[in-house]
Amino acid sequence: MAFRKILGALIPKRYHPYWKLRRLIETATNGVVLSGPFQGLSLPPQAGFSVYYPKILGTYELELHAIVKEIISKDFATIINIGAAEGYYACGFAAAMPSIQVTAFEAMVTERYLLQRTIDKNGLSGRVIVKGFCDPDELDICLRAAKGRVLVVSDAEGYEYELLDPARVTQLGRAAILVEVHDFAMDGLSELLKHRFSKSHTIREVRPRPRRREDFPIKSAGIRWIPARYFNSFTSDNRPQDNFWLWMLPSQTHSLTVGGQRS
Repeated sequence: MAFRKILGALIPKRYHPYWKLRRLIETATNGVVLSGPFQGLSLPPQAGFSVYYPKILGTYELELHAIVKEIISKDFATIINIGAAEGYYACGFAAAMPSIQVTAFEAMVTERYLLQRTIDKNGLSGRVIVKGFCDPDELDICLRAAKGRVLVVSDAEGYEYELLDPARVTQLGRAAILVEVHDFAMDGLSELLKHRFSKSHTIREVRPRPRRREDFPIKSAGIRWIPARYFNSFTSDNRPQDNFWLWMLPSQTHSLTVGGQRS
């Protein structure tokens, strides 16, 4: 470890593996998602939000790629995205599904600013509606107003405990729900959500996996010598195992396939 630090100090920055990969990524992407189901989506500059490089490379939450592709192929009419941040999912779905209407909730002012920039960069004004904090009453109003098949995408940092309660928000019973659960913050939360929706939905649990060198989407002979850990620093979400997802389909959509398997 000490040898690596000494070597790193001696090597000029432009030759360091991290900076070599970073320059390669920024040149190859130029602010546009390079791969994955949202390929071609334009994002704001990296300084504004976290996990920029996995998103711009298209490796962000790659465990969900099969589900996202399945969603895109189906006839959803409305998406409600809670915790939309800079708009990776809200604008990604809107760009990939020309007939979809997206309501994007984001509580943080700075994130809403970035979300609006993403909307503008991708010409999605009018198709992605930006709102602030989402509480159960607001979610209920949106679900009651929604037409056609509805998808709720939630990354609410634990607030899914309050929001995703079908006893309070009764219209959740008809919605497909993709929720990031935060058991590391609230022990047993995922099991509680499963219990709440066990009678109305078919539920699939999706766990994160470590990134592999082959996940890096840029192929170049000039980077073959770079150790895998440097690639992973750009492709990984760095999430714990108890921060994962539940994909919940209402009973009337049991025939949907997910990743080639019946749900």
